[in-house]
Amino acid sequence: MFTIIANGTEIGYSFFENGDPPMGVAFGQFIPSANFTAFLGSTLPRKAAENGIHEYAEGISIESGPNKRLECAAISIAECNTAGSVEYEVTVLGIPSSLYEEFFPKHYADYFDPGS
Repeated sequence: MFTIIANGTEIGYSFFENGDPPMGVAFGQFIPSANFTAFLGSTLPRKAAENGIHEYAEGISIESGPNKRLECAAISIAECNTAGSVEYEVTVLGIPSSLYEEFFPKHYADYFDPGS
């Protein structure tokens, strides 16, 4: 499980269930922590509601353990509010291939060695 951090405070988690190694992308369900409500109250969406989706991206980082921060080009959390239900997805873009294999070995193996 990965920890999602905003401005130094843990705001949630994700297993990053999906990924595309050649594109350097990983994404999955965002599981909010108790601090997420405060984050929402202090942060404006990068992209206002479009088809019920808000997107947050400022000051967000990802860690897989103490001092194991994932270097990448961008991270965003999308809030989808449809039919009275709110769900979140977190997406990481621009993960270097050397780090992709280290942080997401299953996605990497599934793509580059599907028979393993």
